[in-house]
Amino acid sequence: MVEAIITNLINNIFHSVWLYHLALEPKHGRRGQIVFCVLFTVFEEMTALAVAMLPIPASLKYILGFMFFAAILTLMFLCTLSASHPAKSSFLLCSYLCLWTFIYCFISLVTHSGAGAGSGVIWGLRIGLNLFFLFVYLFFFRNRIRQSYLEMQGSYGLYAVISIMTFVLMSAITLYHEHLTTIGAQNVLIIIFSYLFTLMIYILLFYFLAQTNHMYQLRQLKLHEELLTAQLSGYEQIERDAKQTRHDLRHHNTVIANLAKQKNYAGILAYLEEYERIEEEKAFPQYSADPAINSLFLAYQKKAEEEGIDFKILVCLQEAAGISSVDLVSVLANMLENAFKGCLKAKEHRTEIRAQKKNSVVILDCRNTYNGQVLFRDGLPFAKDHEGIGVKSIRSTAAKYDGSAEFYEKSGLFICRVLLNARDDAFSDLGTNSDT
Repeated sequence: MVEAIITNLINNIFHSVWLYHLALEPKHGRRGQIVFCVLFTVFEEMTALAVAMLPIPASLKYILGFMFFAAILTLMFLCTLSASHPAKSSFLLCSYLCLWTFIYCFISLVTHSGAGAGSGVIWGLRIGLNLFFLFVYLFFFRNRIRQSYLEMQGSYGLYAVISIMTFVLMSAITLYHEHLTTIGAQNVLIIIFSYLFTLMIYILLFYFLAQTNHMYQLRQLKLHEELLTAQLSGYEQIERDAKQTRHDLRHHNTVIANLAKQKNYAGILAYLEEYERIEEEKAFPQYSADPAINSLFLAYQKKAEEEGIDFKILVCLQEAAGISSVDLVSVLANMLENAFKGCLKAKEHRTEIRAQKKNSVVILDCRNTYNGQVLFRDGLPFAKDHEGIGVKSIRSTAAKYDGSAEFYEKSGLFICRVLLNARDDAFSDLGTNSDT
């Protein structure tokens, strides 16, 4: 009895340590996470003692304890430690549970022991194996896994389902092994191949996850490349207009000089007014004092003209102090790229972007017509025929500034609304409206 209590205590302590380090998007601060992990250790140990004292057969105790343990561990991680979506959290938790079943079966095979067994060798193996895998995880894989985990797209439900099914398989292997009276070579081979199969599944899962995130990053780079190309084209047009103005300046001076010789002052004024009107038409509108943001709107304004989109830009911003221009351009570019793609599939091609600041909050609102075929999953939009571009990037940037990103449909329009909290109040307003 005492040996079983010590074995369970070691298990529960390491469960808490693992859960603490597996919470890649923690729900609380470090101190709060530690408190919940300690409470979990105490509760799990008391539960194990309660199950051990039940007047039922030992085999039934093991099955009941195993199922109860898995349920408590899942609820603990999903509800109190991880702030991630439940599907993402389940994927990570089941990955650990598969590792735990491996440690359990390995020790059981090496020491020829069963559930609740305890000795110096068993305790040493449990501590040693857990410390070894913790060391490997923390120093070699945690940062890579964390990066892929945080960048997971809306398809993470599939990863969670595969991970849960794999854990169910490993649980069946563990229960099968526990009820074997004798362990022969054939049984050992079944267990070995089962865990090799599990290992291959997780290698493939993390590989496809990394590939998906890599493709997403490539799409973002392509989007920025197109934006930079459009900006370069705009600058080239400005240079051409400047050269044309310099070239025509001599002719303008000749006309004005002749009018002056004729003392036709009314003609001079009329000519200068006409000249100013033409030059103003050539000038690019200023939507923001930030050149990067202004170039972005100009690029999409040109794109709208080329693709026949009724594009309205309603901006009330100066330089967004407290918010990186790179982040703001990234959010706006992704919003407009999605809006243009969506409205081109509708009968009426129309998009409207609003940007303003209220107090210390920057509000971005993009509305576009669409064909009504956008579906929502977990509050995020996805199309039937392709994966949405930039939704993850928008949400990630919003979270960076303690803001929010909403996607919804209203009155036949698809709406993306983003709130970003500026990190200081050194932010001035400039009312600028333009319709294209």
